Amino acid sequence: MPERIKVNISQLLFDPKNPRLPLNKRDAPDNKVLEHFILKENLFELIASIGEQGYVDLEPIIVVAAGSDQYVVVEGNRRLAALKLLAEPERAPIKRATVLELVTTAKHHPPEVPVLLYENRDSVLDYLGFRHITGVDEWDSLAKARYLEELFEYHNRTDPDTPNDLFKRIARIIGSRADYVQKLVHGYWMYETIREDGYYGIKGLDDDNFEFSLLTTAVSYSNLAAFVNIQVVEGKPTYDYERLQELTEWLFKETDQGRRVPESRDLKTLSAVVADARALAVFRAGKPLTEARRFTKEPLEFIMGAIEEADKLVSEADSQFNLLDYVPEQLLELVTAMSRRAGDLRNKAKARSEEKNDD
Repeated sequence: MPERIKVNISQLLFDPKNPRLPLNKRDAPDNKVLEHFILKENLFELIASIGEQGYVDLEPIIVVAAGSDQYVVVEGNRRLAALKLLAEPERAPIKRATVLELVTTAKHHPPEVPVLLYENRDSVLDYLGFRHITGVDEWDSLAKARYLEELFEYHNRTDPDTPNDLFKRIARIIGSRADYVQKLVHGYWMYETIREDGYYGIKGLDDDNFEFSLLTTAVSYSNLAAFVNIQVVEGKPTYDYERLQELTEWLFKETDQGRRVPESRDLKTLSAVVADARALAVFRAGKPLTEARRFTKEPLEFIMGAIEEADKLVSEADSQFNLLDYVPEQLLELVTAMSRRAGDLRNKAKARSEEKNDD
């Protein structure tokens, strides 16, 4: 059973394995961790709340001993960041003026807080998994995946079992589904491959802004999973590394026209495109996803759809024609070329129709 004790704020250390921290902030100096909490975790609201009401021990800070009368906080790192800045506002690495103002007007500056001391980190893993994966304080999908991977490695180390049974056991512990646990853990291993390859040099893509849920949603489509050639061997996925890079670039790389796959709702279209050789070739050649999608249809369906869309656009152009003050030579050339193409297409359709009638 954990022991409830009171400790000074100075004795508490940030958790270097905190799943909410980007990997480039793990084992980082306190100023980098504080910077993250200020920028990403709405820390000012918490500083103001504690400063006004004092520290309310509704949810305990959970710690494990770190030697030399110090403790690592495995649950409550955001609160620890607020408490540290209330005690020493000059430690704020950014937005120091705002922090100083909050601390100056604060009524309370708690020098110590109650904590629950656990024997070791492993003894609290299952509880935190339940709380943050399916419980009242859910993390984002990447933080969940990091933690589930740690939970998987812990149970695999302490009580080895087949991977599928491990996923089921973890799911029972945290009150979730085995397929959901497996999806996040497998996604995290895939993310690790991308990260270790330097995010393939994609400008602006790093630990802080990787949209993990976009990757896991993408490979939940069977066509995209097959495209990347995901195979699970002894519980761990393998994949076609070149195609994983290609998929990552489509999802995250910015081009002059934006991302190749603009939004998560476009993943369904991408799934259809990669399953069709013609459509995939068109997309790889640089055509927009919507244009490549047309090639997933049968030729007649494609031709009918393209002509209907062209007819609609021409009709809209015709409705605006009387608003022109003059007709530039370029417009006349475009209309002439379009008319020629329409005539050629009509002649082909007529000839093919007559051949069929002759048969």
